[in-house]
Amino acid sequence: MKASTLDFLRAFEKLGIFTAIIAANMRIFFKALFYILVLFYASAHVHAQNILYKCFVINTHHNPLPGVSLFVYGDHGTASDSNGKILYRIKLPARLKFSSLGYKTRELNIMQVNPDFDTIIMEDDTKIMGDVVVTASKHGQNINEVSQSMEVVKQNFLVETQTTQMDKVLEKIPGIVVQKDEVSIRGASGFSYGAGSRVMVMLDDMPILSGDASDPRWDYYPVENIGQVEILKGASSALYGSSAMEGVINMKTTVAADTPYTMVKIYGGFYDHPQKIDTGFWARQKNPLMIGGVTVAHRETFGPLKMTASATFSNDDGYRRGDNSQISRANLFLQYTPIHDNRFVIEFSANGMEDNGQLFLFFGNTSDPYVPYPGTTSTYNYFRWHTDLSLKFYATETSKHILRTRYYTTINENTTNQSSTAHVWFNEYQYQNQLYKSGLSQTDLTAGATYTQTRTLSDSLYGNHGGNNEAAYLQLDQKFGKLNINVGGRVEANKTDTLKLDYAPVFRAGINYHVAEQTYLRASYGQGFRYPSVAELYAHTTSGAINIIPDPTLNPEKGWSSEAGIRQVFGMGGIKGYVDAAGFYSQYKNMIEYIFNWYPPTPTSAFNFKDVGFKGLNVGNTLIEGFEISTGLEEQIGKLKISFQGGYTYVLPYNRDSVGKKLSESYHEYLSFRHKNMVKANLELTYNKFGMGFYSFYNSPFLNMDQFFISLIKGLNQNNYWMQYSSGFVADLRISYKLSRKTNLSVFAKNVFNKEYMEVPGNTNAPRNYQLQMVWEF
Repeated sequence: MKASTLDFLRAFEKLGIFTAIIAANMRIFFKALFYILVLFYASAHVHAQNILYKCFVINTHHNPLPGVSLFVYGDHGTASDSNGKILYRIKLPARLKFSSLGYKTRELNIMQVNPDFDTIIMEDDTKIMGDVVVTASKHGQNINEVSQSMEVVKQNFLVETQTTQMDKVLEKIPGIVVQKDEVSIRGASGFSYGAGSRVMVMLDDMPILSGDASDPRWDYYPVENIGQVEILKGASSALYGSSAMEGVINMKTTVAADTPYTMVKIYGGFYDHPQKIDTGFWARQKNPLMIGGVTVAHRETFGPLKMTASATFSNDDGYRRGDNSQISRANLFLQYTPIHDNRFVIEFSANGMEDNGQLFLFFGNTSDPYVPYPGTTSTYNYFRWHTDLSLKFYATETSKHILRTRYYTTINENTTNQSSTAHVWFNEYQYQNQLYKSGLSQTDLTAGATYTQTRTLSDSLYGNHGGNNEAAYLQLDQKFGKLNINVGGRVEANKTDTLKLDYAPVFRAGINYHVAEQTYLRASYGQGFRYPSVAELYAHTTSGAINIIPDPTLNPEKGWSSEAGIRQVFGMGGIKGYVDAAGFYSQYKNMIEYIFNWYPPTPTSAFNFKDVGFKGLNVGNTLIEGFEISTGLEEQIGKLKISFQGGYTYVLPYNRDSVGKKLSESYHEYLSFRHKNMVKANLELTYNKFGMGFYSFYNSPFLNMDQFFISLIKGLNQNNYWMQYSSGFVADLRISYKLSRKTNLSVFAKNVFNKEYMEVPGNTNAPRNYQLQMVWEF
């Protein structure tokens, strides 16, 4: 007799998490492997008379290149997968051509097949600029041909900017704001106290949001092993489901190349005194507040097995009273391709982290923003880990099947009676097929189904809750020469506890037209939705003067977004780059915003201060409109290399149901904690062994802010000081010197002008701080 889900989870807790995770994943793997072998044996036999050609396609930096086209003269061809891998049966002798926009075409004559994988190195084409991405359609395509706005962050940018956790690099992307760990794209989200995310955060194509608050933890993701970050802007729920209302952030692990690689990084520094040091916390601070850490990463290939591994430790004393952390994290990624049948690719990964310290919630007085409001700090100990298993099967030269599973656990312990444990079990089957290709016409199909199970355990904060989510999706990408059209849809069902079953059918469509040699026009429309998180439905807690009140009656957020844009790519002489401009417009219903008020249990209940606080409410209709301009360029002048990335975003986030209301009410025509104007700029100069970088951003004041905070925090209500205090111009400076081929020394001055501003209610940004970093690569 089969055990129930509840019995399995209880057994999981008793027997130990790692044993149960591995056992569950291995059962899934072997069962899936058996069915795939049975279903596609006939397909494998049809191609047995041909010779299997195997190769990995990489760039000059040894990073895998997905979406590179392989054309076999006298035959058809295929394209490299997300790991740069190609498996294709050919008849000898053969003439092969490898091509991809942004790279020089390569042609090879093959007389015999190498039993191992060939390595195909693609050189940059200085006349054309365009990254290959997979997030927009779940298969490789050039970023210039995507129908939505998209940004790409490369591994070298993570290293150059001394990125220790992922949110610090996202802040440098046009249109993105990270407010105390909560990410917003183009103003679609405000600060929601750590509950719920309208951006789907993914690691290696699978969601990596917690099961209780549905929030990301940026210090958990292994930055040292991330090869590329893809940011898709706009509603993407048709492919990625709930939480992809305003976009997707997909972090891709670097797969080991043939050459072993080891990196050791050590960094350390201290916080400088902020501007306000006459009284308060910093005036009494005698010892320096330090920042430091060490990371070791290694990538190597052992025959058919590729390994990526790392370990890191960091310590941050913080720059406020009751705000510090110590983090330990380890990561392992394995990719195995059986020698006897190279059409199979098996991947396994595991990541674990422990984080302990003190949590600063908000300050109580603008005259000393480094001291917490009484009763709002807590001591915490966080544990997070996940394990993945995936199987890819290349049934034919034009089709493949993918099975993925992830078990993700978060344990949050603290001293304020807000502890919780959450488990997320994600499963996905995906099918891709090139249905048709003739000349310049091509049709690609992507279809799949997902099943997600969550369980949250908490004595006082949430209670114990469980939920299930099932979905099916499909997308067609049609190419007619210079015209690309994609349409897709998704049906998703979600149920939490005994609450009603919610269905969310959504649709999207996009178009991209290569109107001139290096000019691309695009337009897209997509519906989005987000189910309330367990935290939004059930969280009931108090911190200082703040009460958080649950609302199990919350409805899902639903709506749509659209955009039209143009991307101009240019390349002349030693200069290559792009300029991208887009206008966007979105409407959503039942947007969940936390509103301060009195919430009696019943209409006749007597007044009680326990019923006064913040509660997640469906605020009604919202409208967000604006435009964005971004650019990137590179120029080589002799030994001097110049690169620049930046952009400007203009956002108007309206609450349409508040038209005509007085400004003194808890919210008015604008949604809270949004900036109207956002500017980002990053400049990098390299000459011989020297490097210099300068990054800056500007955010205009909040358009609106909760009256509760304005009244509670002393100083914010004086002459609308909260508006001035929420506006920020911050700049970072970095200088590097290559001591040897393997050793690089860097010095960083972050917030070099020592600007003080309020990122979110009651939270001041870090003062100027200095860091020294040494990196060895061999």
